[in-house]
Amino acid sequence: MMSVPPHPPKPIEEHVSPHRPGPATVPAADPSWWHVGNAVHASRRSLRMSQAELADAAGISRRTMNNYEMGRVSGPGIPPGLVRVVAHLGWPEGRLEQLLGAAPERTPADDYRTVTDFAEACVAAGADSRVRDIFLQTAQLLLEQAGVQVPVTEARGVADHPDGPGPQPAIP
Repeated sequence: MMSVPPHPPKPIEEHVSPHRPGPATVPAADPSWWHVGNAVHASRRSLRMSQAELADAAGISRRTMNNYEMGRVSGPGIPPGLVRVVAHLGWPEGRLEQLLGAAPERTPADDYRTVTDFAEACVAAGADSRVRDIFLQTAQLLLEQAGVQVPVTEARGVADHPDGPGPQPAIP
């Protein structure tokens, strides 16, 4: 089984293969693709899947799977097979693009809507609305301490909830 090297390969057009005598012409992996390959390899190993199992699940050949893990991706854009691979690995949407530098890093404000939706879903499932209020106030305090502004359309105050505001938490 081939493993991913611990560091990106040097960006050269030729390097000496340890398996064959003499120089072997192998396309050097682009550093961005190498990071994707390393992350795919680590994710696959953490799920205890073989390359063949993941390749079969994604509908690609084992050779293609190996190339992805080694950071050898040719052509423009993200290959559809790689999109299927990361979907089978359970990567969140945008993670692949983030590794390639095509997507900006997420900020706490990006996740605030998810936090508020989570709090509402818990209340809908029977959780105490007062706990939701404390949770949302804590989330807002965290954003303030991080110096992050949430657009007014995203911010949900506890007074906006049909149950009204709950007890005020003792937060320093």
